Amino acid sequence: MDVAYANGTAEILLDSILDVMSTEAFSKDKAAYIVGGEKKLLRLIEAGEIDSDKPSNSQNGKWRCNAAQVLRHCRCMRKKKYKRKRKS
Repeated sequence: MDVAYANGTAEILLDSILDVMSTEAFSKDKAAYIVGGEKKLLRLIEAGEIDSDKPSNSQNGKWRCNAAQVLRHCRCMRKKKYKRKRKS
């Protein structure tokens, strides 16, 4: 579903999506899935590229990560097409 947009429309749409998502938050597990793993998520948080907080100080408290910043660092999730091997 590749669509070519003229006059920078794709960039405008992406900016609009990120503006809307800037007020939303993802959990730690969902954010780790989107960026490509927990280690990468923690590395991005330590580098200051993703804002996160843990409102409760309990051990099992829920993390909140800024959704727009997580989406800026998402990994390529396209499914790879594999050729089927024939039996000889």
